[in-house]
Amino acid sequence: MRVLVVDDEPKYCEYLMHAIRRWGHEVRTAGDGATAIESGLQFRPEVLVTDWMLSHQIHGLHLSGVLMSIDPRLQTILITGFDSSELRRDAESGSVLRVLGKPFELSEMQAAINSAEQTAESRVASVPFGVVRFDHGGEIVHINDKAWSMFGETVSWRTVQVFVDLFHSIDKDRILAADGRWHALNPIASEPVNWWVNCRRLGDEYLCILVPDSEAILKHDTRVRLLIADAGPDPHEWPFEDQVLILESDFAVARLHAAQLESLGCTAYRVDRLDLAIRLLESNPKIGIAIVDLELPGEDSPTVLDRFRQARPELRIVGNDTCGDPATFRKLGLVRFLAKPWRVTVLIRVLETP
Repeated sequence: MRVLVVDDEPKYCEYLMHAIRRWGHEVRTAGDGATAIESGLQFRPEVLVTDWMLSHQIHGLHLSGVLMSIDPRLQTILITGFDSSELRRDAESGSVLRVLGKPFELSEMQAAINSAEQTAESRVASVPFGVVRFDHGGEIVHINDKAWSMFGETVSWRTVQVFVDLFHSIDKDRILAADGRWHALNPIASEPVNWWVNCRRLGDEYLCILVPDSEAILKHDTRVRLLIADAGPDPHEWPFEDQVLILESDFAVARLHAAQLESLGCTAYRVDRLDLAIRLLESNPKIGIAIVDLELPGEDSPTVLDRFRQARPELRIVGNDTCGDPATFRKLGLVRFLAKPWRVTVLIRVLETP
């Protein structure tokens, strides 16, 4: 099987690569999420082995979602030194095959890859947007299931081999410009059809994202943003360089908040335990903002805040509870606070206030 291994520790990545090759698989490696996306687009792995916490703005679940949008049959094995019930729930909802907590035995990894081989056809993720790769001559190299279903709206979908032949001449020029912008295009069809199309260069080929006009909000889907990341800025952006740590005991609330942040291009880590939060702070200097649930079961709020301040004195801490009483937060020495659930626009205003 084709296996892509992604970890920002080069020696660990090399160690896994050699082991997996010994088991008879073809292996490529990458040291960060952005490189892994480009490699995955070319290599088309059947199995992704990735660390959860990667450098730059992409973590392992992001990477898995992006590559599954190319091939929904991809099997992901997530490895992490920050194992938690919340991460496992995220992994399950993201169609991840297996989560392995570090350190693990090589026999566990081998068993996971064997399981991926056996379940490849039975575990297929659903992708709501189309992805097409075509060469410099326009001939289609790869198409995902959603794109193929969208092709069914056109007049020539049964025989199409050259992607741009689905469109009128004026639209062909826009596609081949590969300018990284969203274009509202109308493929040739018996009934009016409206798509949003974004195309960029991928080596000697083109990568094209298709979004139905009725689902235009998908243009801001995290997976789409990462696929077209090299093609130009998105007008909806997280205005800070900092990554965000969310310590939240309520899984649904944490997931809602993280989704809002990630829709703006922010990398957000969610944990439900204080010890994991502190370990993440100590290991990832790019986390500059922490949103702290002050209603953690079994935890004393002053103690929780002291642990955060000791771990990272310069950290911007935003207190968070269901009441949002300013007097309560001020007694704890917090100048930034929110009642949950909150909107990301409100969070940005709070962070921008001196």
